[in-house]
Amino acid sequence: MLQRPGVSTLLSLIQLALGQFYFERVTDMKNTKGMRLTTVWKLCVEMWDWIAERIRAGDERSVGKLKRAWAESHGWGSNCCFFCLAAPGGCTDCPGKKVTPRFHCMNTAYDYLCEPLKFHAKLHRMYKKFLKERAA
Repeated sequence: MLQRPGVSTLLSLIQLALGQFYFERVTDMKNTKGMRLTTVWKLCVEMWDWIAERIRAGDERSVGKLKRAWAESHGWGSNCCFFCLAAPGGCTDCPGKKVTPRFHCMNTAYDYLCEPLKFHAKLHRMYKKFLKERAA
């Protein structure tokens, strides 16, 4: 008899499906394989600094369009998430989780699409912690 899947199983399946869709759409991107974790963080923060600056300046484009504009202007293809690209196993390998184990980019408190400025602030707090841990 089949058992009903739990919530965590369902979320994993949804993430896997979304991840597969996401990675199929970013095949034109530069290869991040072998990229140092510090570089992944630096590029992510650089992109989000630009996005936050644009939003504060009144840019009305969606976060997706802003990410695409930054990525294309820096030679990264049409869509870009450095954490996703550096996470071969999906969300469980996310560089953000290495610093904050409960981190998830779609957390309702700082969802990158719905709350981009809160996400930007969260990213900076995590980056500061990442740098501090690297220096120790």
